[in-house]
Amino acid sequence: PIMHDEVVGVLDPPTVTVMDASQEDEQAVGEITIDGSNLRAFLADEEAFLKAMKGKFNAADINGNGVLDREEMTPLLLEVMDILGIPCNDAVAMDAIFKTVDANSSGDIDLEEFTALSRVMLAEAASQLE
Repeated sequence: PIMHDEVVGVLDPPTVTVMDASQEDEQAVGEITIDGSNLRAFLADEEAFLKAMKGKFNAADINGNGVLDREEMTPLLLEVMDILGIPCNDAVAMDAIFKTVDANSSGDIDLEEFTALSRVMLAEAASQLE
């Protein structure tokens, strides 16, 4: 299982780069192959999961305003949908997904909404990797 290290990005599913977050410059410590049980273990490690999601969220928050607008969120949604094998080239579908994720209808995705979406999508990925 993934312990205190942070999963920071998917390379070629189901392989991820693991970063040692205890290092000041967050050096890559290797790659691991993810299966359903490893992914579920990561989801169960609340501290590691929240740290990874906050890092991904902050990296996507290009303007640093603490929320993700459509322009910032679209590449993340496309990346996750590609990983899950869900085709989405339709702007209308992307708009519908964004509105669904934007639970408080603020027009932006906050960290809580992003984390909830990530948890659901990673749980789905874990079930597909069984």
